[in-house]
Parts: sequence; structure tokens; C-alpha cells
Amino acid sequence: MRLVVKNTGHAGSEKNTAHNSLSVWTRNFNNITFHKQFWPQGSDISNSSLDMAVTIGAGVQAGELHAANAKNNVMAVSGTNLDVGIVGWSAGGGHGYNTGEYGMGADNILQATVVTPSGDVLIANAHVNQDLFWALRGGGGSTYGIFTSMTVRVYPSPRATLWTFDLSSQNGITAREWWRTIAAFHERLPQAHERGTQGYYSVIGPPSSAGLALHGVLFGWDLANGTMGDIVAPLQELLDQSSTAHIQATTSFAEFPSFFQMM
Repeated sequence: MRLVVKNTGHAGSEKNTAHNSLSVWTRNFNNITFHKQFWPQGSDISNSSLDMAVTIGAGVQAGELHAANAKNNVMAVSGTNLDVGIVGWSAGGGHGYNTGEYGMGADNILQATVVTPSGDVLIANAHVNQDLFWALRGGGGSTYGIFTSMTVRVYPSPRATLWTFDLSSQNGITAREWWRTIAAFHERLPQAHERGTQGYYSVIGPPSSAGLALHGVLFGWDLANGTMGDIVAPLQELLDQSSTAHIQATTSFAEFPSFFQMM
């Protein structure tokens, strides 16, 4: 019998559907518990570091987790959309706005409870069922069993500074002119990263957009006032110079007192 496990249904290529299948829907597993110090099962003080953490049900979405975390002034890694389920996102690897600084979703899993194909309910972490724990962190949301809950690290919520950029091609631009600009932009990115920023951006074209475009954002966490402007100055200079009749470039800055308010 085909079995499909679905939380939010936020997946590409209809991966959460199958003809004539039995569907297990985990959306209603939506409990959230904060831990100032989390002890994984099977650990003791000699072999475990005590992380701040939150235990979530398999149905919790990013927006729900961020709202709950804000009450404790902490933050968890997540995807870029608030309706993405944290458990499936983390189990599949999990990249997002804050993963460049705090690690991928899979890196932040401390413990998971799963129902295996044999019907056993197992807890997996770095101390018990280690092989399963290794496989769950990146192996996919329902590859080795059905998650019922997961415990993930949380961090003190940082202040967020954003630099947003948008480039779009205009009529008359040549391929050489456009891609030289994109190459020059990428040449300057490593310096911005080395000085404490992470980014999320896309280069797109038809049919997703009317023309060629580069758009995205660089993030700085807990930066001193004015620091982001200094960090992105080489990029800003390039975009200012590139804003011609053939390329339209716009940028903006924004600051938020917490990660939750930024999202």
C-alpha cells in the first residue's frame, strides 16, 4: 500500500500526493514546549551539552514557532515562508534566512520521536538510536519513519539589519553587459560574507519574470549601527554604477529589533 505523510503540503512536484494512497496527516500535532536546558534521552552531564531548545509537534509551522519563541526572546532556524512545516523542512536539510549563521535545519535537530514502518515508537538522538538519528537529519521527512515530534536548538533572538537589492534588465541590454554585471556582483559577495553578513537571492528570467533579474537580501545579525552600510559599500557602489538605461538597480536598508519582527 502506498503511504503519503503530509504536514502542511508545502512541497514541490506533488511529492505529498499519490494516486490510491493512504495519507497520514500530521498537521494537528502542533504542541510547542520551550526548554531553558534540554537533556536528550540517554545523556548525562558527562556526555551532553545543555542547549536551549524547543520541542515541537510534527505539524508546527514556521510562523507558529517564531511567535511562540518570541515570548521567550529566542529564535530557531527556519525556511523563508511562514507556512512551511519545521519538521519536514529540517529533516530534508533545511535552508533559510538565518541558516548561514546558525546552521542548516538538520544541524539543529537535537532529538526526534518517530514511528517506524514496524510500528515501533523510537526516540533518536546523539545518545540513543544514533544511526537512525544520523539518517533523520537530512534523509527526508518520512523516509525512515513518521515524525511525531522534534526538538531543535534555539538561540537568543538577534537584532536584524537587512540590505535589499533589485536589478532588472531593460530594453536594449546585451547578454554580455548583463552577465558582466552579475559576475562583478558575485566577485564582491565573499568580502561581505567575511565581514558578517549572509544572503539569500535569486537570478531569474522569463517566464518567471518579464526580463532578466537579480533580487535578494543580505542579513546582518546584531551588527553595530551603521555597520551594514560599510559592509555593503562595494556592492552598493557597483549597483549605483550599473544603474543605466539598460539596467535598473534599487536598494534599501531596514532594521528590526528581533528576528520575529523581521519575519
